[in-house]
Amino acid sequence: MQLMSTVPSIPVLRGLLLVVGTSGVVACSGAPVGSAVVLDGSNPAAASPEQDGRLATRITHGPILGELDGRGMQVWVRLDGEPGEHVALEVLDAQGTTIEQRLPTTVAERRTPRTLVWSVRDLAPGTKHRYRVTGVMSGTSRDADGFDGTIRMLAADASSATLAIGSCADEKEGTQKLLRTIAALHPDAVAFIGDTPYIDTTDLARQRKRYGEFFSQPGMAEWLSSTPLASVWDDHDFGLNDTDGRLKGKERSLKAFREWHANAAFGTGTEGVYHRFRLGPMEVFMLDTRWFARTARCGSFDAADPVIDGSADAAASGGWTLLGREQWGWLRDGLAASTAPIKVIVSSMVFNSSVRPLKTDYWGMYPEEYARLMRLVRDVPGGVVLVSGDVHTSRLLLHPTTATAGRDLWEIVSSPMHAGVHDSSLWSRSDWVKEHFPHPNMMALLTAQFDAGSAALSVKFVDKDGAVFLDRELVRVPWAGAVVPMSHPSADPPASAPRSPQRPSSAPASPAPVSVQPDPRAALAAATSDRSVLHRLRRTLEPWLMDGEQPAPTAGSLAGSRAPTVPTIDVLHSLVGGTEASRARLSLHPVDAEPALVTAYASPRLRESANGHARTAFFARPTWLPAGGQGPTRAQWLAAAAKDPAAHPSIAHGPDEFSVYLAAVNGSVQLERADGSMRCLVHDGTNEREYSSLAKLLVADGALDPRAATLDGLRELWQRAPDIVRAACDRNERFVWWREVPCERWPQSPFGLTLMAGHAVAVDARVMPIGSLLLLVPEPEQPGLPADLAAPRIVYAADCGGAITGAGRVDLYLGAGDEALATAGRVQARMRVFRIAADGLRQP
Repeated sequence: MQLMSTVPSIPVLRGLLLVVGTSGVVACSGAPVGSAVVLDGSNPAAASPEQDGRLATRITHGPILGELDGRGMQVWVRLDGEPGEHVALEVLDAQGTTIEQRLPTTVAERRTPRTLVWSVRDLAPGTKHRYRVTGVMSGTSRDADGFDGTIRMLAADASSATLAIGSCADEKEGTQKLLRTIAALHPDAVAFIGDTPYIDTTDLARQRKRYGEFFSQPGMAEWLSSTPLASVWDDHDFGLNDTDGRLKGKERSLKAFREWHANAAFGTGTEGVYHRFRLGPMEVFMLDTRWFARTARCGSFDAADPVIDGSADAAASGGWTLLGREQWGWLRDGLAASTAPIKVIVSSMVFNSSVRPLKTDYWGMYPEEYARLMRLVRDVPGGVVLVSGDVHTSRLLLHPTTATAGRDLWEIVSSPMHAGVHDSSLWSRSDWVKEHFPHPNMMALLTAQFDAGSAALSVKFVDKDGAVFLDRELVRVPWAGAVVPMSHPSADPPASAPRSPQRPSSAPASPAPVSVQPDPRAALAAATSDRSVLHRLRRTLEPWLMDGEQPAPTAGSLAGSRAPTVPTIDVLHSLVGGTEASRARLSLHPVDAEPALVTAYASPRLRESANGHARTAFFARPTWLPAGGQGPTRAQWLAAAAKDPAAHPSIAHGPDEFSVYLAAVNGSVQLERADGSMRCLVHDGTNEREYSSLAKLLVADGALDPRAATLDGLRELWQRAPDIVRAACDRNERFVWWREVPCERWPQSPFGLTLMAGHAVAVDARVMPIGSLLLLVPEPEQPGLPADLAAPRIVYAADCGGAITGAGRVDLYLGAGDEALATAGRVQARMRVFRIAADGLRQP
């Protein structure tokens, strides 16, 4: 490929091929262009050490305790070979003088030939025990007295218990120091809720290697050999950044997760990793927000039973599920059966929408599921608290959900355990946020207590140095009688999904079907016109282009191995020009010799009003106006609608006229009903009149200082002088009509293309055809540019706008909600724009 002289100088990173298949995109290191590429990520040769038949001589990882399940505890250990019959677990009394139980390998579950999990049962509540693994040499956690750890059985009716909980960890000194600090506080259990560790592949050999590195770091085994651990995954240990249940190879992720964790149960037994456990006065529900996400559609909002209708007609149902039918049923039944006064519902992704700009994986992207959870919680007795992680900043939020959940709900965000903190100054300060700690190496401690007549839950945020950032009681609820212990082990899987057998068959599994995509260039071209492929392209490229969970994109994040960090532009060049063969087929073409002005827009989320007037209405396109025909001006239409509402039917009403005007400028809107459900509206054409910028009109009138020509400045002027703003709005002759679409298809442009946050742009279609795949390269030294937008990124032309004219203007879509709107109002950047062309293939 010969790049034109105006393309930035790009060092070549050789040997990286992007293959866009029908079910995903995989980067293959070292594969020649045109060669057959295996997409399932399997590596049989790398897995062979699991079956080498060597006799175990020492412990390499662990022991690690699994969480309490009402009767005992799990003891997980990994060895350097296969254990012989002489290997056993011995459980002794507190002094280590009397052997109370001796469990041979024949009663242990072999999760791999080297990995054993013993289930220790029939230990009296409130007792303490020493234990050791005999028949092998010492491992990393054995103490000077020859014992591997301590089992402390929490009394079934304990009046107090503490759970340490955190997410997003690495193997650096900050995380290790945090582990030692929290261990010294002696919590009764610990929960890891995702990105523990970062793996970023579904390659089984790579997953095993990363878990081994993570669990062998100093301080980890010493702590977890005496403190039970409960774990779920998030995106980076499930597969790749922001991935969901459609991820190819997720079965390998589940296999590795089961091998390396001592949980008493994993989801249904064959799908997912959700589970629950009891800890004194609290019961903890650990959700899996990855395995089932987007694998089925939600039932209608009117469904009486909060369970997914997997066979629902897409046209009649809601959006995508997050938890899936099985997990919703498990959560519903578990909450109903719980006798704990405090219920803690844990999600790896945050329940709230106060997230960094461009983020797409949080409960706000699944509005039906959030509404379903609120309905489910309404009838739950006692206290309910939400816990989440993922976002690299610790927070305390209060969800105003009395109307939908019967109470306002606290959410504790515990992240990160490592040192990588997000720049929270980019986030809109939602009034839900009550406390905010953008601090590295931090975990939360949740303490549930019961005394006569009431139960309470409090939270502390503690960092690696032992500093306490918050110590606050969140919930206190009346609770008559004592804390009732579980009558059965709540972590057990359903009867229909039995545990794995004690000794899995040694016969190799049948190889998975191999998918091959021999022509990545054709798939890249198809991505410009197929929005489902665009979704896959965006999800695959995002670890390179805008990875908010790591300090910088890495070339190896899709190849199953860690590579040195390289600039995104180098990775892109290897994609479109890494070999001589691809140079002739792919090319970058400057759209203009000069940098473009890149601004941003977003979709408002508004409260729907039960009634209103013409200026607060969203109007359907009149049937008498032909497509492309010129209609009345904005002022003319609103005056006529006010006089004759029956002749100007509206779809819905917003909370106020300024919010409705803003929605029209941005092109799409989400309306929240009183019951928490959502309606989604998109443009259905305009009156084809000239567009005038509201800010420019007000500045020209002297009503607005040019320095205040932002969204916040316009809002402030509206509050202070609504008549002035209203008059300026009416001088903009452009008017927009609306139509309602299913929320799983929202947001979308008038051309029917999905608007993916951070990757869809509005352009002048006469210069950049709709569907074009583009590269935006920011000019250097732009101090006001938000950090998330400072790296090159691939985008696609999906939309247009009245103010977006010529090659020198691009408008980047940033998502939905107040946070995205606030960020969009601050974006003004100079960027070079290049079109990615597949020469000789059909282009939009």
